[in-house]
Amino acid sequence: MASLFHMKPSLLYALLILLLYSCGGGNSTPATTPAAKTDTKAGEELFNANCYQCHRAGSELLGPNLAGVRDRWADRNELYAFIRNPQEVIARNKYARDLQQKYNGTIMLPYPNLSQEQVNAILDYCDQAGNKN
Repeated sequence: MASLFHMKPSLLYALLILLLYSCGGGNSTPATTPAAKTDTKAGEELFNANCYQCHRAGSELLGPNLAGVRDRWADRNELYAFIRNPQEVIARNKYARDLQQKYNGTIMLPYPNLSQEQVNAILDYCDQAGNKN
């Protein structure tokens, strides 16, 4: 990773811009909003539209593996708050700060418009998909 810092600044900026666009480009509005469906198909659609750029269910990518993520947070409400406003939770929660540090200071995009049902659908899908791997 040290060689990344020796790159030409223009290449480093280009990589940063590519990373931002690939992780949703700052659009925190859910791309798909099925009407309160909590089945795994709705979860898969929401996951693919909002999370797939940086996460996988069953393995790590730019962010952590999301299969079983609810079990890794001591307080489930903090997980839901993190999804909606990561920076706010990082400021007060050691586990969130540790995640940020583990993933090279990357901060997840906020998704304040995802409903509780949509978040649950995404996480249910991740748990099911992760069990297949």
